[in-house]
Amino acid sequence: MAGLNALLRNEPALYENQFSIYGFEWVDLNHQAESVVSYRRKGNKTEEDLLIILNLTTVVRTDWQVLVNGKEFMKEIFNSDDKKYWGTGDVFNPEVRCELVDEEQKIYKLTLNLPPLGGIVLK
Repeated sequence: MAGLNALLRNEPALYENQFSIYGFEWVDLNHQAESVVSYRRKGNKTEEDLLIILNLTTVVRTDWQVLVNGKEFMKEIFNSDDKKYWGTGDVFNPEVRCELVDEEQKIYKLTLNLPPLGGIVLK
């Protein structure tokens, strides 16, 4: 639990604008059949934004792709499949694969591994 508390304390996007419409943005809701959702938590500074992706099924999603607008997300800072959270520790992203697909609109394609019944947080 200390790790989760530290994440909350150290990431302003998780508490700044918490009760404001400006603190949250849906990123991808086009995967209802796979039960995967992704959203952005937004702080006062764009560089502090976080991308949260939840896999709500028991199926591991490898090489999962999601498009994000305006910012690169290069580092996994939380993974619920980590052994310290009683996960298997098998599904993680030591390196986030990020590719610029539309330079004009700043759209990036991320390729990730999603743990079953879990979530990841990217920065």
